[in-house]
Amino acid sequence: MKKIFLLVFIVNIAFVGFSCDRGISPAGKEEYQSDSSLVGKVETIDEKALDRLFAENRGKVIILDFFATWCPPCKQEVPGFINLYRQYKDKGLEIIAVAVDKTSTYRINNFVKENNINYRVYLDSGELSAKYQVLSIPHTIFIDKSGGVAKTHVGYMSEDAFRREINKLL
Repeated sequence: MKKIFLLVFIVNIAFVGFSCDRGISPAGKEEYQSDSSLVGKVETIDEKALDRLFAENRGKVIILDFFATWCPPCKQEVPGFINLYRQYKDKGLEIIAVAVDKTSTYRINNFVKENNINYRVYLDSGELSAKYQVLSIPHTIFIDKSGGVAKTHVGYMSEDAFRREINKLL
């Protein structure tokens, strides 16, 4: 029994520190299903649209999070983002998540709905992940109030670690 517990513990520790390569989705071929209540909520975003979002949110701290719906560490960060956005949105925090999935907005819409995500989520047009040199996910960029990149982090980050960075920037 101790050996099984130790094995599970080691696998969990390895899992938490691991970041996903964004090259191939293990989810394989997606089945498309139409659901008019979901379609259209998540939009594809490009560099110009992101620049507009940055301009609209000038003076705020922005977390720009590149993720994929199939990435375990990315999914692990979602509850923390939900809590942080709830706690800090009125204090000057904006979270913009950009899915790098090579899929339709349908899959991203489902992910948003299933996880009760309360912050902005977009599908990458391909421009943004290239511009920000996103090779592994999760890939998080902290934008300060003046619009400059304050910090970039690749890999899983705990809610507490995010909170510390947010508090430094607010």
